[in-house]
Amino acid sequence: MNKIVLIAIGALVLVGILGFALSNKGGGNKSDIFPTPTNVKNFTKTGENGINYQTSLTIQEVENFYRSELTAQGLTEKELLTAKTETTLSFVFEGHTSGMSLVVQAVKLDTGTNVNVRLESL
Repeated sequence: MNKIVLIAIGALVLVGILGFALSNKGGGNKSDIFPTPTNVKNFTKTGENGINYQTSLTIQEVENFYRSELTAQGLTEKELLTAKTETTLSFVFEGHTSGMSLVVQAVKLDTGTNVNVRLESL
């Protein structure tokens, strides 16, 4: 696994821990700019361009959900940046109206999956 993927996974875990710790300060369980599945808990907005939450969905189900939702919105997956293991997922979509890339990362937890979605200039 290359250094960039390991750093991204480490950052996602940190964001997940911070998101869990700050979950009582976040908004409701939905985002105005990102699709979210129905079974979301510990939802936290991470600045103006990101969200973090936990779900009972598996890594594969998170991947299927976002690939379906974002493709339906006209975004295109940048497959060169897709990295997946049994316990982690990271993929990027282009074509968002903001002009930024939409990054989805997920990490398997003991009790479900932590998901981070954000807009980023890549």
